Amino acid sequence: MPRRRWRLQPRREELPEAWRCFFSTGNKYGAPEENRGPVLCWAQYEPMWRRHGETFTAAWIAEHAGSRPWGWWRYTGLSARKVIRGGELVDTRAPFDWWWRQHFGVPALAQIRPSGYIGFPAVESQATYLDRLGLLGAVERAALHDDAFEPEAVNPFVIAEDELRQLGVIP
Repeated sequence: MPRRRWRLQPRREELPEAWRCFFSTGNKYGAPEENRGPVLCWAQYEPMWRRHGETFTAAWIAEHAGSRPWGWWRYTGLSARKVIRGGELVDTRAPFDWWWRQHFGVPALAQIRPSGYIGFPAVESQATYLDRLGLLGAVERAALHDDAFEPEAVNPFVIAEDELRQLGVIP
């Protein structure tokens, strides 16, 4: 009888809850206290994404069809989403590649509302972005409703309530 040979299989390491929280939202402190791991430097996050990102994204898609987690935008995203309304507010003073990677694909927009500007700018939805780039699978697309392809309004304007009081705009 031939001798049996055992091959060592690479051990599939489960992604800890703290990492799941981080890759979902980008908040490394957002996990419940008991699930927090050690705070690591930014250089350690990308290798962990490279190791688990594909599996994590597949699980994400099963629950949140038509969108991608923060980690996908940060480490895998191809470009910023298109601005549908308010294109004049796109901040072009410097290359802001890092901005859209930190904000789910939303490009850097002016943070001060121009005089007379009414409403908010809008960007293409994540589903539209994924469809445009051929990243939306047939099963994922079938799980989506038409409203998933509607543009998303974003509020980039940063105005503190205290500043408005000082200006006399609100009592």
